[in-house]
Amino acid sequence: MAESYQNVEHAVTGSLATIYTVPASTSSVVVGFQIANVHASNACWVTVKKFSSGGGTNKSLCNQISIPVNDSFNPIQGKLFLEAGEFIQVQGESTSSLEVVMSVLELT
Repeated sequence: MAESYQNVEHAVTGSLATIYTVPASTSSVVVGFQIANVHASNACWVTVKKFSSGGGTNKSLCNQISIPVNDSFNPIQGKLFLEAGEFIQVQGESTSSLEVVMSVLELT
């Protein structure tokens, strides 16, 4: 079994956007997930959802959690296991106010 670490970096927008999809024939473990508020003066909320393969079913990891100015939030405590085809989407209150850095271990 091959292991590969991936870094995901994404500027959050005002609509749900896919930031990571597990490749085919792969399992993934999210080992780190930080969302930073880089807005100069306002707190901003964030929503993070995990979708099953094909996108039919989703579960919220967090829903409209407010992140103070110059602070960050971790939507998972511990690790998150994902199967092939599953994906993560993120939405913020305003475009370019939030930045995501996520570390993923892919197992093929």
